[in-house]
Amino acid sequence: MSQRGYTLIEVMTVLVLIGILAALSTRASSSKAAASMAVMKSDLRNIATAQEAYYSTYLTYADNTADLNFSNSVNISVRLRGGETGWSGRAAHAVRDTWRCALYVGGGVTAFEPATEEGKMVCEPAVKASGCFGG
Repeated sequence: MSQRGYTLIEVMTVLVLIGILAALSTRASSSKAAASMAVMKSDLRNIATAQEAYYSTYLTYADNTADLNFSNSVNISVRLRGGETGWSGRAAHAVRDTWRCALYVGGGVTAFEPATEEGKMVCEPAVKASGCFGG
């Protein structure tokens, strides 16, 4: 009678290969998240520059990207609140909405979460809030 099955070495080899593949996919996923966050931060910095240029002309801050002639990056959603004395902006990835970044400058507008300190850009997992653009 012959027994069919796998040897311990064969099973261990398969488990090691599965572990290696899992580690590689985790790295790729975290790299994509880091890249998305860098793009969101870049968009907010560019908006800050555009807001100051807009303010120097109109003596108020814009409350939408169209007034700033700003085109956000691919797959990045941006929301703005603007007023006479300040502005707040939030960026989130439209597809991979696990993180969001926000910034506010001045006063007179409600800052988007997670921004809590004027002039300091803050990023956090979006799962802390009720949806990516809640608030």
